[in-house]
Amino acid sequence: MTVVAEEKTPRRTSRLSARSIPPALIYEMWKGKPVYYRGYRDVLAGKKTIEEIKSCSDL
Repeated sequence: MTVVAEEKTPRRTSRLSARSIPPALIYEMWKGKPVYYRGYRDVLAGKKTIEEIKSCSDL
């Protein structure tokens, strides 16, 4: 009897998927990938609000 082992393909996992991050935290798109505001992880953790990390140019 011959047993054939199946090859497992490596999975790419990330802690934060792009679907769980709200579009309001995206600063711009660079080569098709989102660039997020600095501090977006604090917003996702509930430490800050979106308004706190977005910059304001009312000068």
